[in-house]
Amino acid sequence: MHHACLPKPAPCPACGKVLEASTFTKGTKVEPKPGDLSICSTCGAVSQFAADMTFLPFDFEASDEMDVAQKVEIRRMCAIVRARQKN
Repeated sequence: MHHACLPKPAPCPACGKVLEASTFTKGTKVEPKPGDLSICSTCGAVSQFAADMTFLPFDFEASDEMDVAQKVEIRRMCAIVRARQKN
């Protein structure tokens, strides 16, 4: 995994943990941009990047912008984060 520093540290809206970087796993570096989603590496909550690159709460389950396959993948990633925190 690779990391991209955020312009400024910002707290997760769900757990309050201050996050300083985003992680990406694909071969190319992807800088987050406003509107992108993020999964907190501490609690597994889904947030959305605001215009100032802080985090806004985001209810992906209620989103009409995502298809079922995208929601399944997000649920899977959230579950992985939560499982790691239990260990």
